[in-house]
Amino acid sequence: MPKAAISSDLASAELARLSGLFGFGDGTPDSIRATQLFGGYSGETFRIDELHGARRVAALKVCRGYPQEEVRAQAAVQGLIGARGFTGACAALPLVSPPGSAPAYVAQSARGEPVCMLSFVDGVPADAAIDAGADAVGVLRAVGERLASLHAVPVDARADGLRTFRDGGVCLLARHAAGAIGEEMRKSEHTRGHPFVARYGALLAELRAAVAVADVLPNGILHGDPFLDNVLVVTDPPLLQSAAPADGGTMAAQPGLTPVGSVSGAVSGLAHSPSIVHCAFVDFEDAAVGPLVFDVACCAASSCFVRAAAGADGAGASAEELGGVLDAGRLAALLIGYCTVRPLTAAEKRAFGAWLRVSIACNATWRFVNFHIAHREAIEARESYRELEARLEQLRAPDCVAMVHAILNALPQASEDRAAEAPGGGVAAAA
Repeated sequence: MPKAAISSDLASAELARLSGLFGFGDGTPDSIRATQLFGGYSGETFRIDELHGARRVAALKVCRGYPQEEVRAQAAVQGLIGARGFTGACAALPLVSPPGSAPAYVAQSARGEPVCMLSFVDGVPADAAIDAGADAVGVLRAVGERLASLHAVPVDARADGLRTFRDGGVCLLARHAAGAIGEEMRKSEHTRGHPFVARYGALLAELRAAVAVADVLPNGILHGDPFLDNVLVVTDPPLLQSAAPADGGTMAAQPGLTPVGSVSGAVSGLAHSPSIVHCAFVDFEDAAVGPLVFDVACCAASSCFVRAAAGADGAGASAEELGGVLDAGRLAALLIGYCTVRPLTAAEKRAFGAWLRVSIACNATWRFVNFHIAHREAIEARESYRELEARLEQLRAPDCVAMVHAILNALPQASEDRAAEAPGGGVAAAA
């Protein structure tokens, strides 16, 4: 779903002042150049170019509608991954502070909004790159590798002072589990009595069951919302073609759907594919420490469905027409890429199907609440939740469950599982 651009009324002097707090420029308008970037729902972002000295580049983000503590929690995660050498994301840069003091990452604008400075990440959104002709399988393999690299960053939530998914972020998992989202829908005059609210009860039961055992799974740093529009990619010229090729031909066709029966071939064929895309994660509003399989499942839920019939969104449309078809080739590419860096454990494979549904349920509910209650002015987006709810219906179909199991069983084993595996093992219990 496309993000809206937010126009800014921030004066150049204020942008220069804020940049100076992070050590970019000297706080005066002639020391930097600020260029507003395409934004999203969470605020205004500016590219900041130093005009003197080191001539560094960064991104200044002015957060709208977020309390200071929320932004501090996000920035703490981004600051830690930068401090530990991870380069596949926009890391938070610290405010100028006295030597020996603990790093702080959040300033305040003259309007009272939280502000952070982030390392600049170049590229185009991964979903836009695929729409422009980039090979979806190559993009998803690279995204999987990069996501696993993020998950490999060492972290101890308590020692490092980071929030966990039980504190916030991660598609509002904790608020769902606590019943707050359901209560909001039941109390609102716009949604009480809506059929989705009745269906939400079953979704919530599965979410609570998954959350109850999340601590026994491998935990680490989560992006929390790894949709493809939150990944920027830089491609080699042969991968990303322009809308008007120089030779007068047409853009590269999208890869066709991989039939369920071709899963083994899809996985074995991807095992030696080169990594052809550089990518980095942005928009860490949902970042926290939590079960790593959530991120993998959320990324798959958002990126591995291919629309079967463009524009089929009427009341009589099938689940495949509304939500798209889960494509074995895309899912295999994402998971193979991930497992080349960090193989999923047997427990994560067994839990994958449930977290796939949980991540879709969280995002479907966010769309429902956001556009039925919080932003009713966005009438064109009000029914967008149906696209994701249709994916839930498809994921419960036996052939789809079998396809997911087959891909998971073809993946390499985690080292801790190899020695303990009994003959004939697998993830047939995963649903």
